[in-house]
Amino acid sequence: MKYAIIDIGTNSVRYLLARYDGIAPVTIFRDRENTRLGKGLYSEARLLAPDTMKQTALAVAKFVLHARQNNAESIICFATSAVRDANNSNVLADMIKEQAGVDLEVLSGDEEALAGYTGAMSDDCFNCAVLVDIGGGSTEIIERLKTGTVMGVSFDCGCVRLKELFGDDIEGAKQYIEQNIHVPQGKSIVLIGGTATTLAMLYNGLSEYNEAILHGTHITLQYIEELTDKVMNMTPLEREELVAFDRKRADILLYGLLIISYIARMTGASGIVTSEQGLMQGIIKLKHKSK
Repeated sequence: MKYAIIDIGTNSVRYLLARYDGIAPVTIFRDRENTRLGKGLYSEARLLAPDTMKQTALAVAKFVLHARQNNAESIICFATSAVRDANNSNVLADMIKEQAGVDLEVLSGDEEALAGYTGAMSDDCFNCAVLVDIGGGSTEIIERLKTGTVMGVSFDCGCVRLKELFGDDIEGAKQYIEQNIHVPQGKSIVLIGGTATTLAMLYNGLSEYNEAILHGTHITLQYIEELTDKVMNMTPLEREELVAFDRKRADILLYGLLIISYIARMTGASGIVTSEQGLMQGIIKLKHKSK
């Protein structure tokens, strides 16, 4: 069955067209638009901005058109932290319905955690690890208990949120991370999300996305901490040059590195493994199972 998945995040709208027959989703096409929906959200009013909602709705319409042109049998559009937090998410849902003709599903933190785990932890080598999904607005930490139960927690601590709240106050951002993220001890880490992809691309020296190389990349904590220190001392232009493959992530890169550095230190892990299978693949599996 051919699925089209549209994931509206705090930083970007991601699109995946994949075939799934009950084993593992096979990517046909993937794309992304950086709309920074969470820009300005973390003020007292908690409102999505009209311009970012418009950009987001246009991105969804573009991806829905591609899905229909390529005979997708199921089109699923969902949103995570930014829309979950916003007091005017209904306005965005109406815009998407009008421009793209699809309904918007808003995932709870628990649903987001479960879907991320379901998508990423299909490989046997990952099953003894804790899954970390660093997003723009939140970070999910999920593990399978000895009983077999999957337990996930969503923390209001993501890259865009930290940038909006703290700007250049790095010490303030570090304190916020320490106060708001609680980490299980003695676990290895599988990392998914935009920070995972960016980190793996830098580690592998890639200038273009390559799922086969990025999936399963082992990165030491020492490398992550050295990169964090390096980025911390860079100018905005130098950060853009560092991530020339995705310049729109340059201003939030440091915050993702701060989060994963802290989590790795607290678990006692010597490093992390990146996975390019995650939330969108998990949604496919869960929706397929429920049919």
